[in-house]
Amino acid sequence: LDPSDVPAAAELMPTVTALLAARGDVGAMLELADAAAARADPRAAASWVRAALEAALEASDAATGTSAPHRLQSRLGELLVEMGDRAGAAAAFEAASEAANEAGAFKLGVKYAARAEELSDET
Repeated sequence: LDPSDVPAAAELMPTVTALLAARGDVGAMLELADAAAARADPRAAASWVRAALEAALEASDAATGTSAPHRLQSRLGELLVEMGDRAGAAAAFEAASEAANEAGAFKLGVKYAARAEELSDET
């Protein structure tokens, strides 16, 4: 890519990201979730994180990176807290805890379980 082509390519990126997300690309879905969160639209962000979680669970490499199910569940939990759905957030953190433990990330599992308990106590 020639440096002079960067502005034109940058204009195309939102369209490319949307197309990739529609085709099941987890990274693109997370980019759209970030964009929705930046617009202060937690409902849309949560919707994209749910879609990313579903796609990640279907992928064979779902246990690694930012698309790890426990990380996606945790992110969903935080968005649900922002939306005021504490019960839903507690459930998401509980699922994050279970997924983290299954992935061998026991410290994160404990952290997520504590967050789920904290939210359950508040409801």
